[in-house]
Amino acid sequence: MSLRQVINLGTENQPFAVTSRAKLINLISLFTFGISLLYTINYVFIIQNSLVAAINAAFTISYLITLIVR
Repeated sequence: MSLRQVINLGTENQPFAVTSRAKLINLISLFTFGISLLYTINYVFIIQNSLVAAINAAFTISYLITLIVR
């Protein structure tokens, strides 16, 4: 799935206001997922704190789920 397809999830056959709001939410979720993924990798490999990495991974997965469920 391309980046454009991910950003456009849930926008087909919707009015402009709904489409622009959905695209913004998808973009924010994608951006938040990326940042959270970087923090998870940081906790695993650099800080080497597996408990905090697991907690952050749960948040990372939840950000990804918001994109998949839409």
